Amino acid sequence: MGRSLKNLLSSVLVLCLLISQVGLSSIKAHAAGETVLRYGITGMFISFNPLTGYSYTMIRSILYATLFAYNETWGIEPWGAEYAKQIDPLTIEIKLRDDWYWHDGKPVTSYDYKFTWELLLKYPCAQTRFVKAVSSIDIINDKVFRVHLKSPMGGYLPFLTSVCVAVPKHIWEPKGLTNESALTYENIPPIGNGPFKFVEYKPGEYILFEAFDKFFAGKPKIDKLMVVIFSSMDAMVNALRTGGIDVASNVPMSVAIELMKDPNLYVSLAEIPSYRSIYVNQYPGKAGHPALDDLTVRKAIAMCIDKEGISEAIHPGFTVGFTPIPRYWPMFNPEVQNIWPKYDPKAAGDLLESAGYKDTDGDGIREDPKSGKPLRFRYWVYNAYPEELRAAEFIRDSLRQAGMDVEIRGMEAVLWDYVVSKPYDWDLAQWGWTVHDPISCWFPYTSDAIPAGWSSSGYHNPEFDQLYNSLLNATNYNEFLEAQYKLQKHFAENLVEFILYHESYPSVWNVKWTGFSNKPCGVFWYGFNSRTFNDVHLVGVTEVAKGMNWNLVVGVIAGAIIVIAVIATILIRRKGKRAQPTAT
Repeated sequence: MGRSLKNLLSSVLVLCLLISQVGLSSIKAHAAGETVLRYGITGMFISFNPLTGYSYTMIRSILYATLFAYNETWGIEPWGAEYAKQIDPLTIEIKLRDDWYWHDGKPVTSYDYKFTWELLLKYPCAQTRFVKAVSSIDIINDKVFRVHLKSPMGGYLPFLTSVCVAVPKHIWEPKGLTNESALTYENIPPIGNGPFKFVEYKPGEYILFEAFDKFFAGKPKIDKLMVVIFSSMDAMVNALRTGGIDVASNVPMSVAIELMKDPNLYVSLAEIPSYRSIYVNQYPGKAGHPALDDLTVRKAIAMCIDKEGISEAIHPGFTVGFTPIPRYWPMFNPEVQNIWPKYDPKAAGDLLESAGYKDTDGDGIREDPKSGKPLRFRYWVYNAYPEELRAAEFIRDSLRQAGMDVEIRGMEAVLWDYVVSKPYDWDLAQWGWTVHDPISCWFPYTSDAIPAGWSSSGYHNPEFDQLYNSLLNATNYNEFLEAQYKLQKHFAENLVEFILYHESYPSVWNVKWTGFSNKPCGVFWYGFNSRTFNDVHLVGVTEVAKGMNWNLVVGVIAGAIIVIAVIATILIRRKGKRAQPTAT
């Protein structure tokens, strides 16, 4: 009996040692191996040119770094910049970090910012809207420059946090990229200054990046980041379920709810200041439906949009929207909630009837008394989000109750080209905007946005333009807030666009990964989070999800068993000695 117990305890001791060694070997294997995070996105237009590109996570969080970064509560703090301080009402001094480098090892300098922002100002493009207030830039030294403003900008400085990042002057200038050619430059391979370096791009398949060991916030914990490009949402979700990718963005809420049932996946919801809206063609000289210039018609359409019902049926958890400013931002004007027309298709029909829009031919569709055209509109929907077509169908059913109708058509990203190009031959278009800051979000509704190719509805109202200028000219926060309130009120009263909702964004990843910087906005291809992938790592390598380190737990348990085994062996030996017969 004693020998059996000793043998058993010896076996336990050997087993515990083996467990400890296996745990240590696993840790060593992880340390020696290469960790690759596979991030799935649906087939979007990929551009490596940060002047004109829309892949904002790639610009803000992967290839490049912004001057300032948002924190978890939407406050801003220095990131690539050491500081930004006001010298006088029209001058901001910015100091860049001394340890900030381009991926080729050259330091990021003030000259890079002067070179880039002067390109943006001289040749308007996607990122120009963030530097609209900049008049000129003076170099103080390699790391310090001063931005002179056209107006005081007392409320906010969009260029600090936005994606108007710098490009490397020492690379672009020798290539002759000092004129409009900079806007069409493919920029492959891109030389950035963010946490990841470019490795390879296979169009329609993937983009591969590797961790940059000289990044000022520290080398990312993963070795490589692979952005996998899918042609459809179904294909991406299937890859997520089967382990083909590790994390995905752009997942519809309805799909995310289903994925919550999968024990291998973690679904995180984060509010993002991105809104879906219906563009309303009000371009001057348009070929679109003339009745949309009539505020009465726009109001009747707005009364046929059941925002709450659509959100509940299609996007549970989304925040109903009224203006580009979301309700959870401190500068939101609560008055607009009462200004926006209430959902009531019957009342919409009565409104049209009283304004002379009558059904003269008995087909159920009212006619415009001026042009004679029926109130039947072409309704184009960006079909990368399948659920948006359902929202359009909801609206169509309500419009028919009021004597209007729409012809719904799903379109790819070419939809935007139709919206902003002459002869402006469209009526309604459902897509959306991302609010990068509370100033530039208003630019698409100004008259200046039309020639710049950034007007989603062709709105051109002198009163709105003046309000926008007053926002730019605010010398303090109170003036800024007053202008914000007036802009939102004007937007709601004139029904510039039909805002449907601000999004709650599902990010989904495999539970074997942890460390995602999930606030603000989660893992989002158009995101705001400058730290999205910096601390991501495999569970058990550095730490484990929910604070549990299983390697440590196994080690502690194994150690405890070893101690118990040793103590038990000593006790057995002592017992054996006491049990021996005394010699006579």
